[in-house]
Amino acid sequence: MQSEKRHIDIQSLWVTFRALQSGLLLLLCSPYIYWGVTRLLDVDAGIRQMEAYGLLPPAPLSAVAILIQLGASVMVVTGFWRWIGALCLAAFTLAAALIAHPFWQALPKDRNGEIMMFVAHMILVGCWVAVVWRSLRK
Repeated sequence: MQSEKRHIDIQSLWVTFRALQSGLLLLLCSPYIYWGVTRLLDVDAGIRQMEAYGLLPPAPLSAVAILIQLGASVMVVTGFWRWIGALCLAAFTLAAALIAHPFWQALPKDRNGEIMMFVAHMILVGCWVAVVWRSLRK
């Protein structure tokens, strides 16, 4: 009876861990899902954003950004080739930080804000690398 009780506790703990993991991965994907859906609903805004950063051609690049944000998020949350999805989001986030927050070019009055945004993006990159590492260790 005692070993049976312990088995149930370990099984409950495993289910709780898996639910927590899924919730945390969804939380980590939430900004990418939000911006992907937002840009999907307002395609012109995505194109204007690409143009604002000087990225050409803007329409195909906006489409690729939406595909990466939504497709890779689905891969991460569902576990389908999770490491590839996480690697795509890490690369996307790194590229976005370098393009959108070049603190080294900012005016002194704007530099601190740009540094903070750049560092926030690097934290996300680190989280994605951890997801890749964890996924490949299984």
